[in-house]
Amino acid sequence: MKKPSMSGALCLFGLGTLLLAACTTLTTPGGATEPASGSSMPSTPSTGPSALNVPGLEWPDGPDFIVTRLKLQDAMVARPGTDYREQYNTTDLARDGRVFVPFALTDKGMLVGSTGEQDDYNPVFGVLSATDQVGMYSRGTFTPFTAAGADAKARKPNFVAGGSATETGTVWAELQEESFMEGTWKIMGVPAGGMTARVLSTAKEASVPAHSPMAFGMPKPIIANDRVYWQAAFPADTPSGYEGRVLSAPFEGGKDLRVERTQAYAPVNFGSAVAVLGIESTGDGLSANKSISLVESSHGDTNLVRISESAPEGQGFESLGGAGNIFSFSYLGDFYIVNTVSGKVVAIPLPSTTRLANVAHCGDRVTWSFVDQNSSPAKSRYVYNARNASLRVLTNPAFTGTAQCGGDYMSWTLSTGTGKNAKTWDVVTRWEN
Repeated sequence: MKKPSMSGALCLFGLGTLLLAACTTLTTPGGATEPASGSSMPSTPSTGPSALNVPGLEWPDGPDFIVTRLKLQDAMVARPGTDYREQYNTTDLARDGRVFVPFALTDKGMLVGSTGEQDDYNPVFGVLSATDQVGMYSRGTFTPFTAAGADAKARKPNFVAGGSATETGTVWAELQEESFMEGTWKIMGVPAGGMTARVLSTAKEASVPAHSPMAFGMPKPIIANDRVYWQAAFPADTPSGYEGRVLSAPFEGGKDLRVERTQAYAPVNFGSAVAVLGIESTGDGLSANKSISLVESSHGDTNLVRISESAPEGQGFESLGGAGNIFSFSYLGDFYIVNTVSGKVVAIPLPSTTRLANVAHCGDRVTWSFVDQNSSPAKSRYVYNARNASLRVLTNPAFTGTAQCGGDYMSWTLSTGTGKNAKTWDVVTRWEN
């Protein structure tokens, strides 16, 4: 059977905005060019009379959640040397038809990702269809992870679906190259300070049927409370024929595989807990993302926000991101960034005919971009800092859309040329504002 193209397969399964948030492209070694729009003065969301009453959003008990509007046109230009400073770039890996594709950026400013051939790189989704090595890169040095045990003897290139890195270590998901849109996956992990990768769990161990599609997007594992969390699709009596489940396994290894939540997917870090999108039936034979809740917290399973019965019919959340006390989602054409400590929420209107893409969180900062209906990336990347309620914009025609964020560090991918002249690399920056 001929393997479908990556973009065709992803569109076939209709993974939509949530998957695009991890799979699109955006940035020339030195930073960004002047944006087409953007002011030189910071913009601060107004409060009081301008607070929005959003139909259908149901907030939990606690602080009063006040939603205010913030327009993209009010973003101020991010200033290199003042707002951020370039630390290094990966141009030395973009030689002789080679490419390095990061999936995480540590809070120490080290990129984690995979290497391969430029011909196997998909600039729309920002991934390699075949991987030679997975490892860490910093300031001119790429150090590959090694494999442990029997896996080292049979190591072969795999499709790296995505991953993350924390002070605990690094995790990622690998899919079989010949069936990357089906359920044959394994979760890999490397502890902080180590370089030996271990298999933490497999689709077989989780009893996922071999040909189950990635109906809720490809797994992108995260680490929380010494466990690894990821999503998988299982056959079920639902409108789609599949049910999303959030699974977890010990980061240090062992066989304590758990199903943390059913009818849920897209786990993200939220403080020391894990937030997920919850799926509910809409009563018309369809289903939608109706809740964002915490799987693991000191208070048990807790809703961060949900869509009430007063919401417009058929509406649901279309993305989820989180870190620290901040989480984000899109709903009814707006992108929401929520500070759960202060109760302040900004709603940013999404440009028409575009979709939210490549959302990344680190501490108080959230960064994102957009893609058009053809999945072509926008030339601008936005950075919102919840600490001072500022919105900044970087613009560069070489942006692919892909970006990573960790601590005070942020990276973005740049690409020039086509075919044999194609070249792709990343710029790592440290932010002051």
